Amino acid sequence: MTFLIVVVLLGLTFLLMSWVAIVDISRKSYDSPSLKLIWIGLVAFVPFFGCLAYLALGRKQGVRPLPAKQPNP
Repeated sequence: MTFLIVVVLLGLTFLLMSWVAIVDISRKSYDSPSLKLIWIGLVAFVPFFGCLAYLALGRKQGVRPLPAKQPNP
């Protein structure tokens, strides 16, 4: 029973890591749109290694856009 719990928790952890990586990729702006598609495809279709590769190498790529300033009334 404990083995099943460990397997489920590991699966949920990697699923959560993949979602976080995909959301992070989608929020960033890249020089090339194809680079964004490559990272999303890698994380989505090769979840374990793609997610680890993105967290190790891809997080430094791309730029997160600055939030727009709200006008003061």
